Amino acid sequence: MSEVASWGDSPQLSNKKGKNRLANESTPSTECKFNLLPEPIIESIFNRVEARGDRNAMSQVCKLWQKMDGMTRKNIYISNCYSIAPSDVSRRFKSLQKIKIKGKPRAYEFGLLVERWGGHAGPWIGEMSRAYPELLGLSMRRMDVTDNDLRILASRCPKLQKLKLHKCCGFSTGGLEHITRSCRTLRVLDIEESDDIEDTGGPWLELLENSDGRLESLNIASAGLEEENIKEVLPVVGRSLKCISSLKVSDMELGSFFKILDNSNVPVVELGLGCYCSSPEDPKELASSFALRLSKVKVLDLKFATLNAEIQIELLRHCSSLEELELRSAVGDRGMQVIGETCKQLKRIRVDQDTSEYMTDYITQKGMIAICEGCRELDFLVMYLSDVNNEALAAVGRCLPKLTDFRIVLLEVRNDVKDLPLDEGVRLLLQGCPILTRFSVYLRQGGLSDKGVGYIGQFGTKLKWVLLGCSGETDKGLRLMAEGCRQLERLELRCCPFTELQLASSILNSWRHLKYLWVQGVGATSGLGVDLVTHKSGFLVEFMGETQQILGYYSATRPRTDNPRSVCLINYVPPEDRPEADAKGFQGNTHASQGDAHSFYSDYADGYVRNSCSEAEAFYPGFNENNLYPDADENAFYTGVVDAGLYLGVGDSCGYPEFGEDEAFIY
Repeated sequence: MSEVASWGDSPQLSNKKGKNRLANESTPSTECKFNLLPEPIIESIFNRVEARGDRNAMSQVCKLWQKMDGMTRKNIYISNCYSIAPSDVSRRFKSLQKIKIKGKPRAYEFGLLVERWGGHAGPWIGEMSRAYPELLGLSMRRMDVTDNDLRILASRCPKLQKLKLHKCCGFSTGGLEHITRSCRTLRVLDIEESDDIEDTGGPWLELLENSDGRLESLNIASAGLEEENIKEVLPVVGRSLKCISSLKVSDMELGSFFKILDNSNVPVVELGLGCYCSSPEDPKELASSFALRLSKVKVLDLKFATLNAEIQIELLRHCSSLEELELRSAVGDRGMQVIGETCKQLKRIRVDQDTSEYMTDYITQKGMIAICEGCRELDFLVMYLSDVNNEALAAVGRCLPKLTDFRIVLLEVRNDVKDLPLDEGVRLLLQGCPILTRFSVYLRQGGLSDKGVGYIGQFGTKLKWVLLGCSGETDKGLRLMAEGCRQLERLELRCCPFTELQLASSILNSWRHLKYLWVQGVGATSGLGVDLVTHKSGFLVEFMGETQQILGYYSATRPRTDNPRSVCLINYVPPEDRPEADAKGFQGNTHASQGDAHSFYSDYADGYVRNSCSEAEAFYPGFNENNLYPDADENAFYTGVVDAGLYLGVGDSCGYPEFGEDEAFIY
């Protein structure tokens, strides 16, 4: 079956008296022959289809098949919490068991987002826990979660088995206590990098002993918890963790960490060694004492480890079965060489920047080449480098034909980076990685010329996500890239010299599948936002003048109302629905000045922008009116998306699917 219909092929949304309607409600008269089958047989067919693209395409056939998809779908992934109202999700999907939701954009992780931007979990947890009392898994990323949210979740969904709050904030150990006290069948508890957690004490961790004893994964690394409490309580709790196969912690003595794992009756395949070594042992002897345990590990996370680089390198020598690895650049090129020599089965590697005061080493092109030549099974490669050259990028293309996701960041720690621009390296990389779909290069000025940006379009025809930082010279580069990358769905740009006019032209004329846009720098203007929302039905742009950035995405519901005053929402309202004076005032002026967000708001508020809301308004208004859906014959074919309240597409997860392959992805 073909992939799901794109937004450009979807029925056009219009706004009538504040309500979303389908502009064209006429339906084809062709009869859907598949509906001659009894419903139980159609349901059985849906239950046997596993490929995500096939299932999404099947849901487009007709009204009945869409209904059947809604009845049988178990897992769902919402990549933007503002793309659809929670009530619309629960109305369409009746039997969800596992839900993954993303809130704030990636810029939040790097401190680029305005304060109090949003991403509130409350409306989602309230509706999902009400609609799905049998919910088994909930994963949230970069969202604001409160203790009351967790209390509601625990009280309504006592059968919850997986809870992941990754890089979330706003809750305390009191909220976690509601979960561990009520959800006795918990299998996975993950609060990694939710570092704003308030540690109010309480027996939240001890309560895991009262569960059914089948906890499989515990991740409390870099969660801002009182380390002394964890070090005292976890070894005691660990005695009852007989099924633990994944454990990640911060700041624990290495020996104590492995003693906890000795209680498990199952193979431990995932470790997060946020550990230190309390004795001045020889690194080789220390590593060899854990060799048997390490040889079976498939996933290793060293990014929070306070072990010195020498010990980390020796531990890595014993990880011959490793498939996924995260660490920091402190191990240097020598660490990369050891990984290349030892970890032949490695599929994913992420090397983040080490910002500690003890940082003594960095990774250069030598380390990247060692990884490429040694780990030929890689499909995911992320590296922060102090130096890189065209030869290193060429090695990626020469050695890693299975690569699907490539990202590098060139750090500003050295001034003697000589082999720039990286144009030829980018060309050879893209030519040698035929299935690459995600490509990110954050360089420095001069790192990639217009010619190099053009190569991305010429040889990256399958790319769906591109992030460029400090790349390109003029609009020519972006124009060349747009001519080739016709399948692009997500674009992120920072400090690139591309004007709003060229961005608008590329997006509207070439990137018709684009669903998500984030820009900081020259082209991030309110004028660009107005152009996009005017010509892309259902598209919404957030303009942040103070930080010179815009965020654009599709939304099948009304614009959010929880935005701070520093965020202006640019949302198209057809001229016939605007006050006459505003319609006249807007004619002939489709580009507002970049300037202050509030100035733009005051000029075009009624026509395009919603600036802020009163506290009494709901976060997600949604639409519950009957006219959200078109009146149509179930037996008619639909060439576009049947339901205006939901758009399916390819997911943006940087990793493997969170809950398996049977997922709906909502933008």
